[in-house]
Amino acid sequence: MKLEQVLCMLGGTGDHSYATLFNLEDKTVPDAIFIMKQSVEELYHDLLPENYMVVADLGCSSGPNTFMYFSQIMDAVRESCDRVGRPPPELHLLLNDLPGNDFNTLFGLFASSKEKMKEEKGEKFLPFYPAGVPGSFYGRLFPARSVHFIYSSLCLHWLSQVPQGLEAKGNTAVNKGNIYISKTSPPLVSKLYREQFQRDFYSFLKLRSEEICTGGRMVLMFFGRRTWDPAEEENNYISTLLSKALNEMVLEGILKASEVDSFNLPYYQPCMEEVKMVARDEGSFDVAHESVFDLNWEVLGNLDDKSLMDNNASGEYIAKIMRSVLEPLFASHFGEAIIDELFSRLTAKVTKHIEMEKGKYVIFVVSLRRIYRVEEVLCMLGGTGDDSYATVSKIEDQTVANVILIMKRSVEDLYHDFLPENYMVVADLGCSSGPNTFMYFSQIMDAISESCDRLSRPPPELHLLLNDLPGNDFNTLFGLFASSEEKMKEEKGEKFLPFYPAGVPGSFYGRLFPTRSVHFMYSCLSLHWLSQVPQGLESKANIARFSFIPQASIRRNALRGQMVLMFFGRRTSDPAEEENNYIWTLLTKALNDMVLEGIIKASDVDSFNLPYYQPRMEEVKMVTRDEGSFDVVHEHVFDLNWEALSNLDEKSLVDNFASAEFLAKIIRSVAESLLAPHFGKAIIDELFSRFTAIVAEHIKKERGKFLILIVSVRRTG
Repeated sequence: MKLEQVLCMLGGTGDHSYATLFNLEDKTVPDAIFIMKQSVEELYHDLLPENYMVVADLGCSSGPNTFMYFSQIMDAVRESCDRVGRPPPELHLLLNDLPGNDFNTLFGLFASSKEKMKEEKGEKFLPFYPAGVPGSFYGRLFPARSVHFIYSSLCLHWLSQVPQGLEAKGNTAVNKGNIYISKTSPPLVSKLYREQFQRDFYSFLKLRSEEICTGGRMVLMFFGRRTWDPAEEENNYISTLLSKALNEMVLEGILKASEVDSFNLPYYQPCMEEVKMVARDEGSFDVAHESVFDLNWEVLGNLDDKSLMDNNASGEYIAKIMRSVLEPLFASHFGEAIIDELFSRLTAKVTKHIEMEKGKYVIFVVSLRRIYRVEEVLCMLGGTGDDSYATVSKIEDQTVANVILIMKRSVEDLYHDFLPENYMVVADLGCSSGPNTFMYFSQIMDAISESCDRLSRPPPELHLLLNDLPGNDFNTLFGLFASSEEKMKEEKGEKFLPFYPAGVPGSFYGRLFPTRSVHFMYSCLSLHWLSQVPQGLESKANIARFSFIPQASIRRNALRGQMVLMFFGRRTSDPAEEENNYIWTLLTKALNDMVLEGIIKASDVDSFNLPYYQPRMEEVKMVTRDEGSFDVVHEHVFDLNWEALSNLDEKSLVDNFASAEFLAKIIRSVAESLLAPHFGKAIIDELFSRFTAIVAEHIKKERGKFLILIVSVRRTG
């Protein structure tokens, strides 16, 4: 029988049920509650969810603890909203457990608790909508990027299966006389359990990384151990006492030895180092908070003070709790007939043990933050509002005359070499959503039209492939192209060149187009963005190679003709020289000022690095030469005033503050998507207000310049 069919807490509301016996008071686990509420507050600060917030409880079971933890989350959300003066979101609570869980009892508990809470909270009551989600958390449970906050209480010590390799070898049992790791178990048993946990926890994190939104939080609480060796007796008292009870029943002929030898618990108590190691290896989450604390065995129940002092009463209650957790597993293997006898014997053994020594559980609480991947968040600010990229970033063609000249010359060379007849495929890599996209394409159309006139050939129709990451605002871009096309038709008349734009979502560090399908590619102010923040922040000399080689080799497969690339660069050999980094240095200063005032943490600044690099021309040519698919045909380097990226009028250009304000808007439209997931949306307005003032001070003393590199390359072979 599959584990997920029998692993469940004992349902119903009877004397032996999990709902009746297992009751943690919030004051019993203050460390867990504190970390949970802190994580919710940080999540709210970072994401500022407006209408609704999705919360998931993984391994929810059917007892009162489920509602207790959720009520703490509701309090944290309400307090966060009150602090920032925002209306609270509605909450969608996804209650997950295996299909055998008693969801009926759980839903009844939530219904009664909800009514009670409405009376207690009054206007402060937070609307929430629970839903049951049956399934194993070692598989996918929710749609991608759909959940804001995930928590799991005392569940992740359960494995997806009993570790393979514990089966008897011929007539010899691997873990003879034990149902879990014990001091009498051979080292192989500890190894197999540890490896199974590592596989399971890695899989769990990978699955949750797909379901939780960028910047989302996850709090996990589970049984663990303080020592490295899982076989040490202090880590396994309960399972050791259960093994003794079972072995006694073997000696008395109630059970067969083979039945005990073939039974192993699908359970593992890791140490904190193992948990963090797996999280680090999987790579989707940062460990934000952690705590380890002890919990007396009796605390898991709702014994009164008098019973807590009575060893017999405590022993009986602990055995009942164990029965509510383990009975379905034991009954499916040993049969239901022996259950009463087994847990009667366990009661006696637990009572005897606590007469000598009070038992303790070791509890781990870990708070994890979903790390963003560059391709998930990097995009220019969408829409057409005052701060959008489409509104603030506009380069006039006369401002980048050198770029236009090389681009048109490359198109003419291409047309002369290939003489495409019916159609020509053009690709814009990193197209973004502003008016510059159409401006560059219109120059390409002019170059094609002029080439056709010169050769007295009919012009081809154009298929324009507009590529950017999936987060790009393609809606605004397509709207801009539609209006610009109509305007161009009126202006050009019979000279109008038919074109058919299509959006291509994806990273240009991966394949985008079929082999030999594109005639001409160009990329304007995009290739300085790296595929990721460099791992380990290796030396800058290697970053350009890391960024550019995949681009070159991948484009080789799709491209038939020429490619023009324009990106921010530098003239000097040392990328650390201040003249290469004015913008980012000023932004760093604004962030550090906010650290000094306690608005953000120093650790937040120290852990943030831009996925960005400005190469010099020698690096670009060196990588191109080493990759070998392209020849450099044309190259050019020129300066561009900071203000040239905007559409400021002449009066505003001489006003330092107006210039600084507009430049800050441009940088915000470019960088907000990266900064907000890391520092939180709540600080963005303040950050760019400070940045504006710092830039204004800078340009009083010195006008800032960008250095632009243009390279035209032709495919070889």
